[in-house]
Amino acid sequence: MLFAQEIINAVNAVARIDYVDSTLARRWNQQRGENELRLFTGWYWEHKTERRFRQGFKTKSVAYRDAWYELVMETSAPMWRTRPRVVETQKQARKKG
Repeated sequence: MLFAQEIINAVNAVARIDYVDSTLARRWNQQRGENELRLFTGWYWEHKTERRFRQGFKTKSVAYRDAWYELVMETSAPMWRTRPRVVETQKQARKKG
């Protein structure tokens, strides 16, 4: 995993990280209610004492990252810029000037 052991331990103290496999997703989808959306496979975190969870993560690391910010740091995970910053290269700057 890409995180320091202290971060993993802090998340594990408050949350359980697990995976929804295709068998579980299939069983849920066969028995879901009329107005319930389908369940998909992926990683999720679940708070150990509160009714809080989030699911649908592609990797275990992303589940840990999200749980770290939400449950340990009690904030939202920082977002990347939706539009990349345009930086002029030195070569482009020389062509202009």
